Amino acid sequence: SLRPTDPARRRLLLLAAGGALALGGGAFAALRSTGDGGEGAGGDGASGGRRLIIGVHADLTGPLSAAGRAQERGVRLAVDRFNSLDERPFRLAVKVLDDQGDPTRSVRVAEEFGHDPEVVAVIGPTSDEAAGAALSAYDEAVMPVLTVSALHTTFPRRANASFF
Repeated sequence: SLRPTDPARRRLLLLAAGGALALGGGAFAALRSTGDGGEGAGGDGASGGRRLIIGVHADLTGPLSAAGRAQERGVRLAVDRFNSLDERPFRLAVKVLDDQGDPTRSVRVAEEFGHDPEVVAVIGPTSDEAAGAALSAYDEAVMPVLTVSALHTTFPRRANASFF
C-alpha cells in the first residue's frame, strides 16, 4: 500500500494530473479545430461555457486500489486546477468507474464510458490486465485513453488508435 509520503505515490499523482491536463488540452484543440467551443449541449452558462467529462477508469476496491485512488485524486486535482483558470475555454468534470481490478469488469467499464456521449476521454485503467481487456472496447468507441500506470511492454505491439 502506498503511504501519503511515499515518493512513488507522489509520482503517480503527478502522472495522473499531467494526464488529465494533457487530455484537457487535447479536447481543447479538438474543439478549436471543429469550431465547437461555445455554449451548447453541456453548457452551463459558467465561464468557459461547455462542460467536458474526463472518465477515470480505475481499480478503486481491488488489489491495486491504492494506485487507483491515487490516480483518481491526481485527475481531480488537475481538473480543479484547470477549472480555476479565469480564461478557460470549457469546464471539465470527472466521472469515475471502478473495475475492481477485474479484467471482465474492466470491459464493462470501458463499454459504459464508450457509450456515454458526454465523456470525451478516459484516464486508466490501473493494471496491465484491466487495460489489455478494455482496449478493444475503447477502440470500438473511438475513445481516447491515457494510462499512467498500465505500462505492459506488449501494448505498443498491439497499438490501438485510441490508447496513449
